[in-house]
Amino acid sequence: MAAYVQLVSCGTPDSSPCVVVATEHERHLFNVGEGCQRLCMEHKVRLTKAHNMYLTHIAADTVGGLPGMLLTLADTGKTGVNLHGPQGLVSLLHATRHFMSRPGFAVHAMEGPGTSTSKGLLVDKLLIGGTAAEHRRHTDTKADKPASAGGREEQQHDHPDLRYPRSAPYQQACLQQQHALPAHHHHKQDVRPPPWRERPAGPSAPARCMCYIARTPSVAGKFNVARAVELGVPKGPLFGQLKSGQTVTLSDGTSVTPDQVVAPSIPGGAVAIVSCPTQELVESLIAHSGWDPWRSGGGAVSQAGGGSNAGIANGIVGGGIDCALSSSHAGGSGTSGDGDRGCGASSGAGAGSGGGDGGGGGNGSGVSDGALSLHVMVHLAPAEVVTSPDYRAWCEGFGAAVCHIVAAQRLCHQHMAFQAALRQCQKLNRCCEDIFPLPHQFAGPADAGDQPMTDLNGTVTDSAVADSAVTGVAVTGATGTEASQGLEPVVLSGVEAAHAGVPLLRYCLFPPHKQGLDLTEALTFASAAAEQRQQLADAWSLAQEAGVEGHLQAAAAARSAAELATAAAAADSSAQHGSAQPSKYRNVSGIYLRVAAEGGRHAGMLMDCGEGTMGQIWRLYGTPDEVAQSGSGAAGSAPHGAAEVLTSLRAVWISHPHADHHLGLLRLLAERARYAAIDGAIANGYVFVDCADLESPGATHAALRSGLGLAECWNARVVHCSNAYALIMRSVQGWKLVYSGDTRPCEALVQAGMGATVLIHEATFEDAKQQDAVDKKHSTVSEALDVAQRMGAHRTILTHFSQRYPKLPVLPPSCYGADATALIAFDYMRVPLPALSWLPQMLPALQCMFPAVEEKDDNDAEDGASVAL
Repeated sequence: MAAYVQLVSCGTPDSSPCVVVATEHERHLFNVGEGCQRLCMEHKVRLTKAHNMYLTHIAADTVGGLPGMLLTLADTGKTGVNLHGPQGLVSLLHATRHFMSRPGFAVHAMEGPGTSTSKGLLVDKLLIGGTAAEHRRHTDTKADKPASAGGREEQQHDHPDLRYPRSAPYQQACLQQQHALPAHHHHKQDVRPPPWRERPAGPSAPARCMCYIARTPSVAGKFNVARAVELGVPKGPLFGQLKSGQTVTLSDGTSVTPDQVVAPSIPGGAVAIVSCPTQELVESLIAHSGWDPWRSGGGAVSQAGGGSNAGIANGIVGGGIDCALSSSHAGGSGTSGDGDRGCGASSGAGAGSGGGDGGGGGNGSGVSDGALSLHVMVHLAPAEVVTSPDYRAWCEGFGAAVCHIVAAQRLCHQHMAFQAALRQCQKLNRCCEDIFPLPHQFAGPADAGDQPMTDLNGTVTDSAVADSAVTGVAVTGATGTEASQGLEPVVLSGVEAAHAGVPLLRYCLFPPHKQGLDLTEALTFASAAAEQRQQLADAWSLAQEAGVEGHLQAAAAARSAAELATAAAAADSSAQHGSAQPSKYRNVSGIYLRVAAEGGRHAGMLMDCGEGTMGQIWRLYGTPDEVAQSGSGAAGSAPHGAAEVLTSLRAVWISHPHADHHLGLLRLLAERARYAAIDGAIANGYVFVDCADLESPGATHAALRSGLGLAECWNARVVHCSNAYALIMRSVQGWKLVYSGDTRPCEALVQAGMGATVLIHEATFEDAKQQDAVDKKHSTVSEALDVAQRMGAHRTILTHFSQRYPKLPVLPPSCYGADATALIAFDYMRVPLPALSWLPQMLPALQCMFPAVEEKDDNDAEDGASVAL
């Protein structure tokens, strides 16, 4: 049996901490922030065996990727998952009912503390904070049952099949569980909120959170047949009794005990997932009695449940700062008698069954081995909590041998974990630096004393700088002390084995001889930069052979001619451009329009806001000092960089209710709320405006006129799904922009967009996939170009490509001619309006950089919300 802990992602501008605890039977996922599934897909972290997900608290950084992940798992054919977390899970699932449509996929919500058992893992769930009533409610609860058994009697709530809210089965299922929902969440007929209704700026800091202690069962010791025969035990039933931990009496009256013929059990491993979102919860975290059995010298714990349970071993494997404490818990099927303390018996791996003191199930030894011990603690708390004196002193109490992995944003390096997307950006940047800027590669940690956080852009092409930019060199395949040389130490007074986490870092829990850190897959900056340099060099060599330099010279000539004839315009746009599912090369929909405003400042508008939009804003506009402050609750003294984008954001326009176009709103609004203290204009949160109320040019909202300098801004209904719209805007300066959203070719859109300066139109499929486009109500490339021609659009930006086209979509020959008017959207691409005149001439060069190859995904759903895993 193998088991390990993997830090899938740590706190960075475009990802939140996510942890996987894996056994040979299952994957257990802790927190599902934005980008989680995209990272899992790119780096082959398989989650088809993910039957249990655990949330530490309800916030944007823990649930931002959850809806998309649930849709993905449903598309793989799974029938349901168990979702564990604090109070509020049912309300959270209820809030997703309008866009989560997957019949036959059930989510079993288990709120509050207790003990969860499954194949190969037992998880103690500790409630930190919360109300006294919540703790009393769970004092006498039993362990959670598996989903198939119906779950815990009081606190498990089965979310109905993920289907549209007006279906009869959904309504009936919801009525049956109204007792589980707050009064204001009882199901009634959906009523459209009134226009201009103000909404709160964002959720307050959580008053509660959950911590988890996961442990694997010990493996039964080997039965020594030769020794049993030597002691006179005949082959047969007596062998089985000894294996199951029972003492047997021979015909001559001699007693043979299990410890004489059965080797000691091989201890399992234990990991603590520690969350404490705010400083106010530190006292509750420290005082929680569930940690007592795990502290150094905590003593033995009584085991409850059917059958005898062997105790917990206190063996030590390894040494130094990365030594691994072994903790065996080879019990039977016992459960915790105290759901709040979280110190019940583990699930057993033994062959026996039965009851009584000293006999029964377990590993056959029937002997208590000592006290509970942790191998590793993964800290998800923010930096100001982790580095506080009280928290550090609490960590010391678990013993010097415990390995600590810190995933807080300000204590980890901030380089990108989306390596495929970064490599694509580097290739594009080689062609044109200002149109295709590199996403910022922040390096820290931010709390590293006199070493300020820096932007490592450019170091990929400078080996000397890249090798020295980050302390430590990754040691491939190493474990223990040797492996820790590739990680930044975190300064926690009295805690020696504390390391700054990096994506894909592993800690092996079992078997014991492999216990320790494993950097084989870890994405340290130094190792990633070396690989990127080589791949970029190889790609450029192939592009040169294809004639890229000649095409770039032609594009440069077209640019020079255009710049002489065109005055600087006052608008540009940035894009992320994938279709329904994010891929390793591109994210889902999100286009940022930036216009010049009064006083030399800028104002902006987002057209769609898919999952990961906020992270890409950080990578494109963020500054090192902003990243150093992010996650701390501080917003700085004046908005600049990403903060300026957020505070100057005047509107977010959502084209239609499919999840891939709006799941990024949660984090975006949460981040924006942080800056209300320094910009009173955003203190009131946001105002909801229904697209149906803006279906004529005269309905332009006053905020769009004054804030963005628009003469007109209205919507046109398009052919995709119910409540699908296109956006048309005309500025007082004269330019006209049209964004199609998702649609089939639509005459209403053509008429509304006549004479557009730029049309941004979806082109999900190549021309050969015409029937797929019809079936899924999308457009092909040629259909989009035909709409542009009939509209009389000056330039067309094609976007929303199916993820089967990983780099460049399949384009007709006309797109590569001298008279081409279309260009392709890429993530992080910035398009000033004057550049529209010459950018189509870049396509031949890009074709050399990205040879056309189709990559068909196993899951080819175009209207889901996430990527196949």
